[in-house]
Amino acid sequence: ALVIGIDSYTEHSVLTASVLDAKAIMTFLKSIGVPNWNIIELHNEGATFDGILKGFEALSRRSNIRKGRSTILIYFSGHGTSDYKSALPRDQERYWSGWEENVIEQILPQDVGRMPSIPDRMVAAWLNKLAKEKSDNVILMLDCCYSAGMTR
Repeated sequence: ALVIGIDSYTEHSVLTASVLDAKAIMTFLKSIGVPNWNIIELHNEGATFDGILKGFEALSRRSNIRKGRSTILIYFSGHGTSDYKSALPRDQERYWSGWEENVIEQILPQDVGRMPSIPDRMVAAWLNKLAKEKSDNVILMLDCCYSAGMTR
């Protein structure tokens, strides 16, 4: 599992319960027998753009996740937003080129402003990679604004 909760942003308004919500998910996972070593937990300063990317990469490298036998949970609680394609940095173009819609939903890492947001197409690419390589049972839970079209 990858559990992310962000209350304190570098350049965005503060939230009050996202980390608490992430900790509640952790408590639930432990209550159903998921061992600590099988959970990646990122809070506040640990949930930067690079931290979240490394969390997804760590899931894809886990040898104990077996296709057909494992479930992967990804939980994000924090800020979300939406914007038009033209407002995203050009280096993220590969994640949305070819899509018909002009609106992009995004999750905001802790260091948004210094680093880019994480667009829905990037999230979808990560999920598709996990589903193809690790498990066909990938659950994404988003507790943020503008999350309805996140996985396309």
